[in-house]
Amino acid sequence: MATTGKGWTISCHDAAQSLSHVLQTAALRRPRDETRGGQIGGHARGLAPTRLPRLYNPGPEVTVDEQLVPFRGRCPFRQYMPSKPAKYGIKSWVACDAKSSYAWKMQVYTGKPSGGRPERNQGMWVMLDVTEGLRGRNVTCDNYFTSYELARQLLERKITVVGTVRKNKPELPTGLLAVKGREVFSSRFAFTPTATLVSYIPKKNKNVVLLSMRHAEADVSNREDGKPVIVLDYNRNKGSVDNLDKVIGMYSCRRMTARWPLVVFHNILDVSSYNTFVIWREINPDWMPGKRNKRRVFLEQLGKTRDTVHRTKGAHPPHGSVRRGCEGCESRRCRRRHTESS
Repeated sequence: MATTGKGWTISCHDAAQSLSHVLQTAALRRPRDETRGGQIGGHARGLAPTRLPRLYNPGPEVTVDEQLVPFRGRCPFRQYMPSKPAKYGIKSWVACDAKSSYAWKMQVYTGKPSGGRPERNQGMWVMLDVTEGLRGRNVTCDNYFTSYELARQLLERKITVVGTVRKNKPELPTGLLAVKGREVFSSRFAFTPTATLVSYIPKKNKNVVLLSMRHAEADVSNREDGKPVIVLDYNRNKGSVDNLDKVIGMYSCRRMTARWPLVVFHNILDVSSYNTFVIWREINPDWMPGKRNKRRVFLEQLGKTRDTVHRTKGAHPPHGSVRRGCEGCESRRCRRRHTESS
């Protein structure tokens, strides 16, 4: 147990209880629709934990991106994403704190609606959903989400946007799209009263267009490549969700299975465990200073504490091998409930 100067006290037991509440919410919230496809989609959406935004206030920078959980079994909304390492899996939209990679809100993508028609402006509606409840933050996203209409609606919520823009957007001026005759590492800017557009040439005959509701000046860095400040801010905050995938992949509870609900649940368990570690680290900044294995030690303590909490509630102790049977009473077919921990 540790106490900080802010008056907060937390122990591994409290962390285990918080993780238990998240998992209970994930297991119980299962909305159902009329059709069978709607029932499957509602089941998947119900697995997304709803307590994540209540436990942590993200910093001024938030990243929204897609996460792909590896899965090659049968699933009506399995996705193929060649840019991801796994390529096949279940896709989720995730809003993360850019600094800590805390998964603030998650939403499982369950495919097209039951009517069969693709959803129009899906990126905008997903962004509005996963940022619901945020105020006074800056959101970094890629060109799947970014549009001027989205930036305008988020600005009404006092949220600014920095993101790349697809070149087929009708609101882009033609002067920013032209690349012929432009020098490498050059930039062009366009301004409205609330938005800033920049077209940057990283190499010959190629440009990158970004939209920002946060910057109002044509600021360019002093680096050799002459990148605009908008590009530097975007590069600094864009990888939060990818970093989340990296850290949960290092210590994961995933197992080989052909059942997609179990795959989603394993991902929830991994994300919730990492979120619990982020909260613990924020409240106890002096815990294990200078050590690089903090998360491994924390997960070991969290697992032992969770097992102790589970046993004290009257659960059956874990079974040993088939030959030895139950560790509590040495019986092979024990059906009694053990109320005391072994």
